[in-house]
Amino acid sequence: VPLSLIAVEESRKDSLYFPPGKGDWQSVDPAKLGWDLAKLKETLAYVGENKSSGFVILHRGRILAEQYWPLKPAEKNAGGGLNPYFHMRLGENATGRPVEDVASVQKSVTAMLVGIAQTKGLLKLDDPVAKHLGKGWSQAPAGDEAKITIRHLVTMTSGLDSRLKFRVPAGTNWFYNTAAYSRALSCVAKASKMDPNEFTKKWLTGPAGMKNTRWAVRPWQASIRKDA
Repeated sequence: VPLSLIAVEESRKDSLYFPPGKGDWQSVDPAKLGWDLAKLKETLAYVGENKSSGFVILHRGRILAEQYWPLKPAEKNAGGGLNPYFHMRLGENATGRPVEDVASVQKSVTAMLVGIAQTKGLLKLDDPVAKHLGKGWSQAPAGDEAKITIRHLVTMTSGLDSRLKFRVPAGTNWFYNTAAYSRALSCVAKASKMDPNEFTKKWLTGPAGMKNTRWAVRPWQASIRKDA
């Protein structure tokens, strides 16, 4: 687990908190909240021993516990196969903490950006995908492709397989499909006339102070594109 995040909500009188774009992130004392410090220490040790690079516990938005561990993963695992985390570690930030590919967490970011784009009037969830990406964006027959909307992409009901080939009519079957889901981000890019990194920074990561968050081409995807 490269990064674990636990959001702790308790019915206390202290207000919810969201960290500012600049400045320190407020913290709370776990002992004053009634946490068992010995158990908390035991939990942090367990997380670190199981190859985590970072662990954060939030109490109503404030940091209750936070710890990081330096990982230096080998390129290959014991069996000689590729070690996924080696390729998902994309460097370090100014404080030496790892910058990591967050895998499918990015789907939540994409969904938020689609929502922001809709709020700005740039697109609608029920827009046909072809309205933004043009005809032939998938490998489905033209008639079936025309019925696929952005809503189908973000709800995993596009009816396509992982190669964007037709499986079933849109909206009739749920199928976890990263390839189709990613086209939702492309729709936002077309509708906003901005690069994904540009609108993500302008709308989301910039205001939130997420200085090291960006879209990047994965190493194995870069090699595929080069050979294509």
